[in-house]
Amino acid sequence: MMMMEVALSFSLLVLLLPVSCMAFSAAITRGALATRKPLSNPARFWIQPPTSRRPFVSQRTSTLLRLDKGDATTSSNTEFEREFTQKQKATSSQLKSDSTTSATSATTESEHLDHQSRVFDELSTFFASEEAIPPDVVPILHKMTDSMIDQVIHLRQQGHALNQASRPARANQNATYTENFFHILDVGCGSGALFDFYMQAADKKDITLHIQGLDLAPKMIENAKVYAEALLDDNDDDNQQHSISVQLGDISHWVPTNNNKDEPQKFDLVVANACFGNFWDQQQALKQMSDCLRVDGLLCITHPLGSDFVQQLRQEDAMMVPNLLPTSVPELQQLARTLPIRILNVVDKDDNNKDPLSYYMATATKVVYRTVPQTMRFRGQVDRGYGRGGKKLGFPTANLPSGLFQGALQDVPCGVYFGWAVLEGDNNVDATTTGRNVPHKAVVNVGFSPTFEGQENPEKIVEAHLMLSSDDKALDPPDFYDEVMRLQLIGFIRPEMKFPSFPDLIAQISTDVEDAKDALDLELYKEFQKDGFVSDPSSSSSSWVGSGGGDETASWEFQDVEDVVEQINK
Repeated sequence: MMMMEVALSFSLLVLLLPVSCMAFSAAITRGALATRKPLSNPARFWIQPPTSRRPFVSQRTSTLLRLDKGDATTSSNTEFEREFTQKQKATSSQLKSDSTTSATSATTESEHLDHQSRVFDELSTFFASEEAIPPDVVPILHKMTDSMIDQVIHLRQQGHALNQASRPARANQNATYTENFFHILDVGCGSGALFDFYMQAADKKDITLHIQGLDLAPKMIENAKVYAEALLDDNDDDNQQHSISVQLGDISHWVPTNNNKDEPQKFDLVVANACFGNFWDQQQALKQMSDCLRVDGLLCITHPLGSDFVQQLRQEDAMMVPNLLPTSVPELQQLARTLPIRILNVVDKDDNNKDPLSYYMATATKVVYRTVPQTMRFRGQVDRGYGRGGKKLGFPTANLPSGLFQGALQDVPCGVYFGWAVLEGDNNVDATTTGRNVPHKAVVNVGFSPTFEGQENPEKIVEAHLMLSSDDKALDPPDFYDEVMRLQLIGFIRPEMKFPSFPDLIAQISTDVEDAKDALDLELYKEFQKDGFVSDPSSSSSSWVGSGGGDETASWEFQDVEDVVEQINK
């Protein structure tokens, strides 16, 4: 009985696995017709790791399911959580005392990763113990992985439909990979507890998966390899050909390899299950996870016991769990402010037990745009430019005078941006009929226009295309050369590039316009219209001079985006 209690107390630890910066991998696949099917009685299926036997699903799954169902074997959630946190704290403290690391916290990321790896390696034998999963507790992780698979399929279908309808430059994007094949990156995979749940969810939707497991603890990775081999070899009479590879690595520094291409592997679904609080730098981890995603892919941060449990773990041992889970969309948005992901939802576990199968899940999808770290403000008279935007390309642009903004643009990367533009008018102008003194959506190129070979811009310029929606009344007068324009740049879409032909350039501009429209329709970017530079130009048009340089004729300034958001939300 004592051994069972010890194993039970430690079994949840693998849920907290982050990942480390070591690197080796073992791909595990089966023959062309080999498949697996869900086990009819998973509690009685065992595999043989190097030193001891373990159930087909890791001990963390068994215990978590019992916890969420309130099973009598754990007495109560509160009692188990208290015992677990004390056991984790004791194990962590013992390892600290055996090293030169501070007893309360790591001072460097390297110390943090080393301690995490040693703790979970020390406990890996507990996860190989014979602890069966009762049949009535499996639905929690089924519900979670079913939701992931449903969402990732929906996002791919939705993205493909939008590309075909209005994004010509990406219309054939999905043709480069099989429609019913999906890549999953399981960050902090531990001994592979979610592997079978992913595959059972995929089988329900008749899709095929390749699962890439990533973890920092070498012994846990060895267990995951053994488990994956047994899982994939269990049955060979289905039609689905799933595959699994496992790799030792730290997501904050890991770059996925792609044997067939020069570019890194991209994933349709990236999952960080019960490990996000363990990351040393959550923003860096989010950046790396978003870099691993395909456009329209899904990022999931999950924890079966919810954010309160992570908070409890952090209070007991901040070295093991240095951070908390974001519990709202704004909180996660702040972490991901400058990343190319759009936050979809944050749902926490129901602590009132109204839903015994509830869990923590934060979701986001990969997009082509991101918020720039510094909001850029430019003000100057509209120049006549080179006459190419409207005449040659069908996208009329308003250019700011290049010679007056070279100091401002020197450190601005060339590329396509988006934001809000305002044409200044005096206080007597009727804005509703002329389009003056009101914000318009704008997609903006900053650069040299390299596609116009032999006619490239001699210096970096700012070209803004104002996107007038169908309910906008005509500009009166329709031309606004020599009028003063304010331009606020808040997002970035892509670097400037040279295209092989004008049709290719036009297709990309059309796609950029649609991407900018989609972004500026989000509340995240709509709120930037509250910026005084955009919202009330007529009251200060004669006196605004940016802090970055220039004068009343032409000036600019840059401000950290977090400061801008704080100001407009006061």
